[in-house]
This record gives sequence, structure tokens and C-alpha cells, in this order.
Amino acid sequence: MPVENLGHFSPAEASSLEGLLATFIAVGSLDLFLEENLAYALRLSRAGVPVEAHVYPGAIHGFEMFSGDITDAFNSAFAAAMRRALNR
Repeated sequence: MPVENLGHFSPAEASSLEGLLATFIAVGSLDLFLEENLAYALRLSRAGVPVEAHVYPGAIHGFEMFSGDITDAFNSAFAAAMRRALNR
């Protein structure tokens, strides 16, 4: 995909998302960007991009910086996604 098609600030602003790499999205249910992240995941999926999206109940923006069960679940999911991506 040509760089100029990616938008100026964010891939979410691109007119087309076709051809992007598989994407892992993690967001907390209390994150102010929840809806934006889910809309982006949907756009990726509709463009044929493999997408894995996780919503963590009760989690705030930046939740992964704090220890706890939700962060442990995120770390496990992210590590598994990275292993899958690197084994392709």
C-alpha cells in the first residue's frame, strides 16, 4: 500500500486498509478510545485484514501498565499473538 494512502496521523484515517498486516487490538471497556478501536477493527476486518480484538472488562486506558489479572490476561493474549505472527 502506498504510504500516502495511510493518512497523515493514523492508519485509521486511511481511505483504504487493504493490504495491511494482521493486527492485534487490545482495549479496556472503560477506555475513552473503546469505540474508535472497535470501529477500526471492523474496518480492518471488512478490508480483509486478519484482526484479533480483545476488550478487557473494567479496564481503563493504559491498563497494561498496572499489575493484575486483566494485565496478565492481556500479556498472555499478546504473547500468543506475537508467537503466531512470528511463526508465519
